[in-house]
Amino acid sequence: MEIFLVLAISCLAFIHIGVAGSPCYYGEEASLRLKRWALYTSKNLEANTEYFFETELTIIEYEEEPSWYLVGQGWLGLFYYETGHLDDPRSGAFLYPDFSNAVVGLWMDHLLLQGKRTRLGEICRNGNSWILKFSELSGPLLTYSPPSHYSLGVDALHSDPFEEGTVEVRESNIPGAKQGLYTRRDILAGEVITFYSGYVIDCDSSLRPLDRYFGTKYH
Repeated sequence: MEIFLVLAISCLAFIHIGVAGSPCYYGEEASLRLKRWALYTSKNLEANTEYFFETELTIIEYEEEPSWYLVGQGWLGLFYYETGHLDDPRSGAFLYPDFSNAVVGLWMDHLLLQGKRTRLGEICRNGNSWILKFSELSGPLLTYSPPSHYSLGVDALHSDPFEEGTVEVRESNIPGAKQGLYTRRDILAGEVITFYSGYVIDCDSSLRPLDRYFGTKYH
């Protein structure tokens, strides 16, 4: 199974179906054009909306074209699938809100089964949307690891590629303020600059002790 997963994510990362005569863009220009398409141009396209837990997904699908799931109207990134169905494992990618850093792998119901980090390398126009090509995969194998009462889900020191390129912590220029959070690139108004992992507790659940023995005979 692991061999199959690795082969699948490699195929999406390196196999590119070109469209004859279609314009292509590379590197930073590719990211800027894809961001503009996701945040602005896509609003003029036919789309459906669904909710993934409490997050709005804008779905853009055309016959024989990739499927797009814009998270929070694109401000929280997007899912990109060239083939497959939502309820089956399928190769795809999640692009962070900078539309440069990405995780490529096998997904099911938008949850990562196994993948690796990469960067957007090239986009080529394809009808109403784009065909994406990614750079080499890097880093350890990743999988969906949600936080819980008992775990942060992943190592707290595990670096996040989106955060690395967007913000940094350094000494403040304000006397006595010590350290502050600074951006490392130009940021649009309303753009997400970092994700904070945590376990959301509502008013009712927050009254329960965070004890794995609560409600058992050992309590």
